[in-house]
Amino acid sequence: MGTKALVEQLMSARQQLDLASRLLAKPTPETLESCSSVLEAAGRQLAGCQPTFRQQVGNAAALEE
Repeated sequence: MGTKALVEQLMSARQQLDLASRLLAKPTPETLESCSSVLEAAGRQLAGCQPTFRQQVGNAAALEE
């Protein structure tokens, strides 16, 4: 995975985390279930890009995201 793909993955994960935050703002059993799914997906996405992230140490564009 190159820098561009890594940045896209990180941006997507951030969007998922933003969605989870919005869901938690008005907690109901349904939104908490949705939030759990969103957080699990974001965690999997971040774990999947971790090897590439290690390769990008010092890359300002990747670290900025």
